[in-house]
Amino acid sequence: MKIMVSEQFQCFMASLGVDLNSLLEAAGINKVVWQEQLMLSDVEYWQLMNEFDNQLTDEMILSLGNITNINTFMPSFFAALAAKNGEQAIARMANYKSLAGPVHLEIVTKPISVGSKYPYGDQIDAVMGIRPQQLADNCIQFQVTDLQRAFISANNSM
Repeated sequence: MKIMVSEQFQCFMASLGVDLNSLLEAAGINKVVWQEQLMLSDVEYWQLMNEFDNQLTDEMILSLGNITNINTFMPSFFAALAAKNGEQAIARMANYKSLAGPVHLEIVTKPISVGSKYPYGDQIDAVMGIRPQQLADNCIQFQVTDLQRAFISANNSM
């Protein structure tokens, strides 16, 4: 699969202290980022994601989740932000992710919880307002009423 890695995204990652070529090396992938793209097999993709997860700190997770830090056009985020509400945004992200990589997002209606196979620190607890659980897979769940609230960034013509 081809993964687009724009110069802006590389600069953003560097501002977090992440060098993508070093990350590839740590993941055991003998490739370098060039021409703003990367060709990876499904196995290499997951090796890269796992190594990225291993290197993330709470501060990095919070920076990645801060919409004001997105300085580049990312179609999946743009489509989600232009959605009418959280339900539509998640559906768009699930659809896009299955097209862009070996990722499957399962949409299930449940109460609020957050989980990952990696432990989170106190900063994540403070931002989320709940204690994340350690699980076999990454998981975030929202109340349906919260997902049905209108987005101020909704733009149906997009």
